[in-house]
Amino acid sequence: MIFKVFFYHYYQVYNRYITSGSPAFSGILAFAAMLSLLINCILSTYSVHVKCQPVGKYPMLFVVALSLFASIYFYFLYGKGETILAEKPAFFKSRKLSIAIVAVVSTLIILTMFAGPIYYKMILNQCR
Repeated sequence: MIFKVFFYHYYQVYNRYITSGSPAFSGILAFAAMLSLLINCILSTYSVHVKCQPVGKYPMLFVVALSLFASIYFYFLYGKGETILAEKPAFFKSRKLSIAIVAVVSTLIILTMFAGPIYYKMILNQCR
């Protein structure tokens, strides 16, 4: 349910602001980017706290490639994206609440991209 709502609203953003190209594919790319940022944040936090070492670039790139491939497969090739767009999913059947939740969560995920390395460096300095 959560992924459906996020995909739907990312599609709506790209459908509104991008007139050339495929807004459905752009929505899939945005969804995959946010998903990979979230997974990489969780992996990095785990690695820094448990193993006291940062995650390398290749595992992070693997997560990005895997989330991109999975999103393209399920939402574009498998045709699940069209059914989600027809359903118009929302949290608690409220469009405004869904937009607010998606905006806040997306902002927090993007903030981890900037604040995460500072936090990880602080934790790694304490490990040594």
